[in-house]
Amino acid sequence: FSLREDGGDELREDDSVLVLNVTDPTQGPYGSYNMTDGTQGPWWANQGVWNAITASMACVFTNGSATVTGLASTASISVGQQCYSYPQATSSSPWPTVVSKTSNSMVLSSAATTSTSGSIVSFGLREGIDYNQSITVNPATFPNGTILAWSYPSVPNDNLVYTYPDIEFGQDQYNKSANHPAPMQVGQFSNLTMTHNLTGSYGANDTDVMHECWSSTDNPSTVPNVTNEISFLSHTPQIMHDYIVGMSRHFSLSAGGLNFYIGQTGSGGGTGTPGSSRQTCIMPVTAPGGTTAMDFMVGTWPVLTILKALVTNGWLSNTDYISGMEFGAEPACNSGSLTFNSVSMVWN
Repeated sequence: FSLREDGGDELREDDSVLVLNVTDPTQGPYGSYNMTDGTQGPWWANQGVWNAITASMACVFTNGSATVTGLASTASISVGQQCYSYPQATSSSPWPTVVSKTSNSMVLSSAATTSTSGSIVSFGLREGIDYNQSITVNPATFPNGTILAWSYPSVPNDNLVYTYPDIEFGQDQYNKSANHPAPMQVGQFSNLTMTHNLTGSYGANDTDVMHECWSSTDNPSTVPNVTNEISFLSHTPQIMHDYIVGMSRHFSLSAGGLNFYIGQTGSGGGTGTPGSSRQTCIMPVTAPGGTTAMDFMVGTWPVLTILKALVTNGWLSNTDYISGMEFGAEPACNSGSLTFNSVSMVWN
């Protein structure tokens, strides 16, 4: 079936395939698949659209006027998008939309409620108009054969990430899937690996391909108790490379026939608990001790070996829990897709 945004089912020539849209209500929150059902085992799919807004820019509001001036450029703004202002300079119930624009100004659907030259504005992307995203799954082979596809503006936003569509094994700190392996402390694992065969179609610097687990002091994990966002990079765009090699702490590791540059933020940086949890990034590199990133789209990640190295370096505790693993991409701009030809976990 092809699952339409209106919730209807439409027969396709290939009726074994499900196409999940961002707002599709028939498969769970935000077009997720198998999260609340669990009949397909511990794997599930998640759209992960968490930052569908444009880059921000400064502007000038005049109380009582719907015209906003002083914009550096309106090239990334579209008529019909909602306009968010910080500090707030308009009504927010609802936020106004863009009615028209010139090169450096715009007219909104409602007037400003204050005069300010210090407000920052950003604009909401509209699903199906300003961006598209889908996850195609085949229940007979899931998670194998899953395709993540997206189309976003050519201009990145402030976070350099619009979304994180992914498939997941087990749980994360936000979502408790119906079918999942028992969370385990790092020191309890005897074997933990992830094996995949991926095919990507995207610009080299348009997205990363990233797999993640989140360490936590509680079981099951919850946001306040996340200690580390642990990110494994199968494809590293230049901006992510620069972020990793600029991290305040780092070391090199060779394991499983691969070489890794591993960096960690010196303070809060992971998105699990802003300002508290750290982010650790594991980047495959071309040579021992090197910093030249390489793609790792086919093969096996020695996850437990890497986690033990983090423990040895004092970056992780043997008593921290791991509840699952995420496999996905973080598009920063333009269109692309990621196909999971095969993916599997060893968890014991």
